[in-house]
Amino acid sequence: MKFSIKRLLVGAIIAMCASCASADVLFTFNQSGSFGSGPFGTVLLHSLGPGSNEVQVTVTPQQPCCGFVDTGLEDFGFQLAVGFPAITSSNFVGGVPSGWTFNSPGGNTDGAGPFQYTIDCVTVCGTGGNAPNTNPFIFTLQATGLTEATFVANASGHFFMADLCVNIVAGQCATTGPDGQPQSYTGAVWTSSGGPPNQVPEPGTVVLLGLALSSLAVMQRRRVG
Repeated sequence: MKFSIKRLLVGAIIAMCASCASADVLFTFNQSGSFGSGPFGTVLLHSLGPGSNEVQVTVTPQQPCCGFVDTGLEDFGFQLAVGFPAITSSNFVGGVPSGWTFNSPGGNTDGAGPFQYTIDCVTVCGTGGNAPNTNPFIFTLQATGLTEATFVANASGHFFMADLCVNIVAGQCATTGPDGQPQSYTGAVWTSSGGPPNQVPEPGTVVLLGLALSSLAVMQRRRVG
């Protein structure tokens, strides 16, 4: 009986470790054409379960410095794998979030390079540097076969871009630099080139894995004793 329980625990650990392979993936906006290396915010990809075909995307401006603005650039850009069926606004679970518009092909992304799809902030962001939107932008896409790995880099090697103010002062985007001279703090930022970053284990998986390992340790001590 003890051997059977031990086998069950080992099987559970293997299953939980397999779930780690589909854990959340976090990207950081750490490059720009004008503002240095950031960080300016993050993009979190979260699969809603194995075989769900749904991925939740959370774009979070870095606080307290950054927020979405409407400067004529697209506010968020992303790319899907070559050969993956084209998506439309109907692939957004619950629709495209209010105040935002979905564009395909993508529009102007400045130095971030071309993106297959872009989303523009039209009514929930201030124009230019006025009233930057510091709230996370969250949406969920659903399509057959969609996973975190479906999101890939564009031709310039960037996975995502965003149009942000990167120096918010008293609720507005600053217009002067440290030297008191006119300075623009709005523009495109993007994730670094290269492959996806390390995946982030889901907290629930980590807790369950710890409990299983602890149980194995207790059983081993009892057996030795």
